[in-house]
Amino acid sequence: MSEELVLRHTGEIVSLDDENECAAALRSLRDHKREIDEAISILSDALVQASERHGSKTLHLAAAKVTVAATTKTLFDADALEHDLREAGMPEDRIRQIVKEEVTVSRKVVAGEAKRAAAASAVYRNIIEQHSTVVAVIPQVTVK
Repeated sequence: MSEELVLRHTGEIVSLDDENECAAALRSLRDHKREIDEAISILSDALVQASERHGSKTLHLAAAKVTVAATTKTLFDADALEHDLREAGMPEDRIRQIVKEEVTVSRKVVAGEAKRAAAASAVYRNIIEQHSTVVAVIPQVTVK
């Protein structure tokens, strides 16, 4: 791994061995990212307004072709919709094409409780270790 990182937006060279430089550079990059995200939002809003003015989702500009994706999303009350379509006489097979059933079951292990149980009993510890895997994660770093 290199011992230096070049920040392309400033040309600054950061020594990865210097914690102060790393922290300052990270703060600077996050500030820069916030500015970029805000500018992207403002420019995107301007292009959405232009698309509405032109009455087209696609703008053929000298600099680029701009396509505006959907600006709305429709949310449905699936239960009420299904009920009312059935009451209106729609065939059941057509209702099933419109309203899809989705069953999800999610269960979560409370890590702290599993650790307590493992500490209390070798039998529990073996079971818990057998059914768990330690994986590497990307560390999150906060600079204030």
